[in-house]
Amino acid sequence: MSCVNHRMQKHIFASLVRISMLWLLLPVFGFEVAVSSPLPVRITYSQAKTQAQETGKPILVYLHRDSCSFCQRTVRAFSHDATVKAALAKTILFVVDCGSLQGSPFDDLCNVAPTPTFKLLKPDFSVGVEWSSWDKKLFVSNVNDFLGGKSSMAKRMDQEVIALKLAEFERAPSASMALDIAEAFRKLGDMERALSFYKKAESLDPDGRGWIRVLSLESDLIYDPGSVSITDWTRKVQAGLKTDRPTPADRVWLIDRVFWLTPSYRRRAVMQPFWTQVNGIDPKNIEPNYRFLWMLQHVEYLIAEARLEDAWQYLDSYYTNPNTRRARLLYWALSRKIEPPGGLVGLARAHVEGVDEDGKTLAHRMLAAAYSQHGQSDEAWTLYQQTQVEGWLDRASSLSEFIEWAADYHFEPTRTISLAEAFFDRESRPKHRLTVHYALVKLCYENRNNQRGRIACERALRDFPSHFYFREFAGYFERQSAEETKTNHPH
Repeated sequence: MSCVNHRMQKHIFASLVRISMLWLLLPVFGFEVAVSSPLPVRITYSQAKTQAQETGKPILVYLHRDSCSFCQRTVRAFSHDATVKAALAKTILFVVDCGSLQGSPFDDLCNVAPTPTFKLLKPDFSVGVEWSSWDKKLFVSNVNDFLGGKSSMAKRMDQEVIALKLAEFERAPSASMALDIAEAFRKLGDMERALSFYKKAESLDPDGRGWIRVLSLESDLIYDPGSVSITDWTRKVQAGLKTDRPTPADRVWLIDRVFWLTPSYRRRAVMQPFWTQVNGIDPKNIEPNYRFLWMLQHVEYLIAEARLEDAWQYLDSYYTNPNTRRARLLYWALSRKIEPPGGLVGLARAHVEGVDEDGKTLAHRMLAAAYSQHGQSDEAWTLYQQTQVEGWLDRASSLSEFIEWAADYHFEPTRTISLAEAFFDRESRPKHRLTVHYALVKLCYENRNNQRGRIACERALRDFPSHFYFREFAGYFERQSAEETKTNHPH
């Protein structure tokens, strides 16, 4: 009996030790965590934005999967690191579970980003820094660098490391060393020298990854005046795609990049040869994280060819997750003006009824957009106003956000164009002005208002001289206006 008691005592003691060890793992990142699944307490994206505006802290988006054991293990690895917790305290955390996402503005990113992934957002809520690594030093470095907290000593150390690598590269040039140096310069913000070393890596190893790094960095520089020409860059992409170097994932990534960088009035003509390549790739041969890009370009091709029924049938078969299916289908229907079976308003109403309270505001706005596209202007405007707090139009940030949203969802274009034109008399902050410049040019283009589009581009170029996007559209509107004049006054 004493032997049994002794074994029982040992069993109880071992169980208590295991429980206490699990308890120590609970305060991961300062979160409340379940033992079996280390998940943070969730807040909605709108709550994160409000907290960010109130505190001045950036939003840190954390993409992970509840079902991924690697995500769980790597989160636990941070549980006792004080420097990580200190860095995290400088941010507002917004958690995205890519396995069961609903109504998040980041849901599509889950289809292309590996997990776990971090995204630090700029003050305008666009992505500023992104990384997919659980290295503790990298985590702390990225947060502190983003907040301008890197010491001059740390910067000197970075420069000393680069100097050592440069000396080593001079003694024994190699593609891998050139890539290391390029990445170091890119991290320091020296894009010109980063590009030069990417090109050296490409020349030292023509079959390596240098060529796609060059194209990637050059695509980021297209919007910088006088740096990289979109036409020249597109030709380089075409030349690269004719070789055997790119993987199927490389191909769809580059083609998707061409699509978004090409001004919309030129897209159909420019994209035809690229779409032919996309349709010749079996998506099963593409890495899972990049299949979403294949789907995007396949659907854009069908829409450009006016095959809207085919596009809808493909989307209907693609989205199978019941938690996100209706929201994603509604996004496509509204943004691309596709009338689904059962009607756009019917789909939007079903979405309103199907979402939880956190998603109601966004769902009602999408219903308002559906009303607008069906010509029910009064209902559309009344419903949208109900989703806003009193005085929302009096704040520049709210108004610029509304104009951007309206341009994306084709909401009351005539009224929105007038609001956008009046916006510039009351707002001087560049980030809000840039947002509205983009939206106004888009609205004028899609509604074929060439005269107002030409004026919009002139105004935008006064704020942002030589900006690639506005320069391109200024030429387009000028040509279209001249054609209109010629048609209306032939003599």
